[in-house]
Amino acid sequence: MRKIIFFLVCLSIFTFPCLGNAQNNLSIYPNPPGNSNVINVISHYEIITEINIYNAIGNKVYTERVYAKEVTINIVNFTSGVYFIEVYSGNNNTKSKQFIKQ
Repeated sequence: MRKIIFFLVCLSIFTFPCLGNAQNNLSIYPNPPGNSNVINVISHYEIITEINIYNAIGNKVYTERVYAKEVTINIVNFTSGVYFIEVYSGNNNTKSKQFIKQ
């Protein structure tokens, strides 16, 4: 008697939307932060209403609701690696960029 065995593998892929030139409206500095324990997030045209930061495997490691064009974030407790920052504006626009914590 033959037995057929099936394996099911689930793979999730974490993606961020790309908004073309809208990405140029967002700055993160310093990037990489080097010895700095903070990063500054600046929206050049719109008010930032929420910031989320995700690690390389897609886990949310930071979230903050704000109402400003410039936000300083303390990253001293972040481990070394690649992070993705997602910024929401008052117009429900979403921008995303990556930064590297060394």
